[in-house]
Amino acid sequence: MSMAKQAAWSIIAKEYVASLFPAFMLPDGWARLSKLGILQHPVSIAVAIHGEDLTWFCQPKNWEIAHRRLVAKIQLYPRFLAQNFRTCEERGKKLIAYAKTLSPSFLRTLTAAQLNRCYQRYVVMNTTLYGLSAVIPLLDFQTTTFITDEINRILQGHNAAAHTTLLTTPRRATYNKRAEIALLHILATIRRQSRLVQQFKTLPPDRLVTIISGNYPTVWRKIRSHAQTFAWVNYVYQGPAAGPAYFVSALKDLVDQGISPEAQLRQYEQERKTLALRQHAVVKKLQLDRNERAILELARASVFFKPYRRELQTWSYYLLEPLLAEMARRAGLTIPEIRMLLPSEVEILLRYGGVDRSEIRNRLRCVVYGRQGKRQWLLVGKPAADFLQANAEKNAVVEVNEIHGTTACTGKVRGTVKLISAPSEMGKMKRGDILVSRATSPNLMPAIRQASAIVTDEGGLTCHAAIVSRELLIPCVVGTKIATSVFRDGDRVEVDAERGVVRKV
Repeated sequence: MSMAKQAAWSIIAKEYVASLFPAFMLPDGWARLSKLGILQHPVSIAVAIHGEDLTWFCQPKNWEIAHRRLVAKIQLYPRFLAQNFRTCEERGKKLIAYAKTLSPSFLRTLTAAQLNRCYQRYVVMNTTLYGLSAVIPLLDFQTTTFITDEINRILQGHNAAAHTTLLTTPRRATYNKRAEIALLHILATIRRQSRLVQQFKTLPPDRLVTIISGNYPTVWRKIRSHAQTFAWVNYVYQGPAAGPAYFVSALKDLVDQGISPEAQLRQYEQERKTLALRQHAVVKKLQLDRNERAILELARASVFFKPYRRELQTWSYYLLEPLLAEMARRAGLTIPEIRMLLPSEVEILLRYGGVDRSEIRNRLRCVVYGRQGKRQWLLVGKPAADFLQANAEKNAVVEVNEIHGTTACTGKVRGTVKLISAPSEMGKMKRGDILVSRATSPNLMPAIRQASAIVTDEGGLTCHAAIVSRELLIPCVVGTKIATSVFRDGDRVEVDAERGVVRKV
């Protein structure tokens, strides 16, 4: 507890719908950077969970030192970053392969000690992955945006800032993009049946589920197969997983928009086939030197691997739910309660039984977990609330009409601002609104799909908003620092993502 009080903490990110499991693994992983061969400098991270709100904290000086040392390492060993990406992908795939073995039928045959070994093995694997994947956020997050700054320096030096989006677009598709493409194929099947299209236009999603499952077996089979394949894509930390009803609702949204799946699929395929050629043509035209080309390659890889690594972890959390459910069943707890235990507590619970239910209830209300080197600490209840209050952001309204940031996806639109900070606020979002947020996350995807543009306080070229805006092809300006302090719900704004400017109109 004393460690938490003595340290100067600063908020680095906010997310939603999470528990101690799996959040504790990130601070633990980042404390092991030296053992993992990343840096001889452990990074101190704390995570606070207050209801459904999750807040990440760092120590700014500690973070800045780690950033500078990592930049120096990459400048000295340029191949380190690409090697790190390969290692993270290998580890992530092994994590998925292991989690897939933990089926409900298999878990029911295990002893309590064997269940504990399964859980502890997963924790070690995922904690290691968190440590290995610390590289991208340390390089390109908040004020320490080495990758974004380098790309801006190179392209502005060649008067080619307009090519940022093209040159940093990955050539591999994320799972989220694959899910979007697969859904368009289902939409194409639906559009070949005029009666069903009319039903999509006029009926609510719950009624559509009943009609499709009873009268359109081919379409229903495709929707169920899609749900089985992609149920986990927006699961994030603890779901819920998406079932057929979720994807029927998504399909209805596409029908209501008048989306032509055939046109979108042709466009995607054309862009996929020509992307590398267009990138090579621009690089040749700009006469970029060897070092500049290498930085572009690293930036493009970073833009892909940051969400891809997170997708692999998200998939593993979805696959691990049967293990958590079996542990909870045997202990007489709920899954939310099991998720509020640390690994040492899980081992004691499964070996000897018994748990302090009042302690768990307090953690469900408010808990803070942190790591500083080898020391770990946990605050619960009032001490946790005091920590949050002591380290709260001091938000003030900024009276300006125009702000600037980094272009993540080009375009220019006008619309009405909607401040979306949590999933509970997504209901106010209407199609065509401008989504303004401190930072987006997969939890906000239903609102993001309604947006005509995205504007964020945080982020560089590798942040979630930057990546998803490219997949959806909507204008996006990130890293404005003050968007949520300048704009309010209902403001009319113009997002000029050609220049990275957002202004009131």
